[in-house]
Amino acid sequence: MFWFRKDLRLADNTGLHEAASDSASDVVPFHTTESAPARRATSDAIAGSDAVAPAQARFTHDSLADLAGAVERAGSRLALDHAPALEAVPRAARLARADAVYWNDEHEPALERRDDEVEHALRAAGVAVRRFHDRLLVPPGAVLTKAGTPFVVYTAFRRACEALPFGSPLPAVTHLAPHDLPARLLEPPGPGVALEQWPGGVAAAHRRLARFIRHGLARYAAGRDFLADDAISRLSADLRSGTLSPRTVAAAVLGEVRAAPRDRALAASAEKFIAELRWRDFYAHVLHHFPHCELGSFRRKYDRILWSGDPAHFDVWRSGRTGYPVVDAAMRELAATGFMQNRARMIVASFLTRDLLLDWRLGERHFMRHLVDGDLASNNGGWQWAAGTGTDAQPYFRIFNPVLQGQRFDPEGSYVRRWVPELERMPARWIHRPWEAPGRALEEAGVGIGSGYPERIVEHEEQRDLALAMYRIQ
Repeated sequence: MFWFRKDLRLADNTGLHEAASDSASDVVPFHTTESAPARRATSDAIAGSDAVAPAQARFTHDSLADLAGAVERAGSRLALDHAPALEAVPRAARLARADAVYWNDEHEPALERRDDEVEHALRAAGVAVRRFHDRLLVPPGAVLTKAGTPFVVYTAFRRACEALPFGSPLPAVTHLAPHDLPARLLEPPGPGVALEQWPGGVAAAHRRLARFIRHGLARYAAGRDFLADDAISRLSADLRSGTLSPRTVAAAVLGEVRAAPRDRALAASAEKFIAELRWRDFYAHVLHHFPHCELGSFRRKYDRILWSGDPAHFDVWRSGRTGYPVVDAAMRELAATGFMQNRARMIVASFLTRDLLLDWRLGERHFMRHLVDGDLASNNGGWQWAAGTGTDAQPYFRIFNPVLQGQRFDPEGSYVRRWVPELERMPARWIHRPWEAPGRALEEAGVGIGSGYPERIVEHEEQRDLALAMYRIQ
């Protein structure tokens, strides 16, 4: 039996490929929709938790439905259970009369504990277990420092990983075993946000990959940070849910470079993109080796920070009414689409922690409740970077200025105009600091500060000084 988790595809799936190689066509495909109880919701559940984003739940449901269709075309049915894995997996193995259960490992603390418990239960029942690495380019433990310790600096980690091969994408499994296990998919969850731009499933994932290769890759290195420039891949939800493997993505990108060996800009963009894939690996390694990061600061001394912000400001931040246009645009995009690109994530995270002086964990949880691509390790690592509490963190004394960030990465104000329609007619000169615009400019743009568009809830320079004092932990 093969237990699908966040690897919802038949192609380039290490554990499934190995199961099929060992058993010809005698592999029963299985999935359970709920993960084991944990102190907090894992990113493996699609039902029963308000900590799972509606956008992600729908994406996962649609990807499961797509997988079920592929399994049928392979001559089987996707066996489905909706109980916790410790109950569901041994039961399915027993009903399928499986002599072994194969799966690809996860690297979140709760999922690692769950998998160890499931393995123990299976082995106690006389069922063999085979586990594989599949979710990352480089699995945890494969690279260590010369002292034999985990890397905690990204650049050194990246260089160590570059010495290892990716491995080639594996062929699709085309034959699976018929069975009589239950196979009822849950009803699709409510949409929550406009999800027509996030169709789940393998075909949609490959369309996104092809679009990026054709239209985004060459511009990636130069354009990835610009908020209105669609040079990003938008593959994070597919990598999170496993409708694409990181090997497939890396191979497609490097294949494009090989096809145009003299295109230096393309090569630079591909190198930058692969480096960003390695950030995903890095944060997964950090969480695996330092599980205390899940609930606390990687740098433990920062758990002593006394977050001094006004709790009421959290609701203002998440609703996109802070009075800082680039922050408000990003938060409104998240609410409407379940997504924002990485530069926007850094800007709003810095604003919550450094300007509003609120605990990074509030923002981390809010993101996981809304992101279509919410991944515990990447989300945690990104928030701790922005808050200055993690590995390779933004130092506490380097604080993003939201006005300058907007002017640099949305110079014409196109991103702000899209998501903050109150400022649609504001000239680019003033769009990131409308409170400084002369009265005539505001009047011509139809903008009323404090009536049509909110006043700033805090003043950045004042908050910067407070943040510096708050972060001085001895």
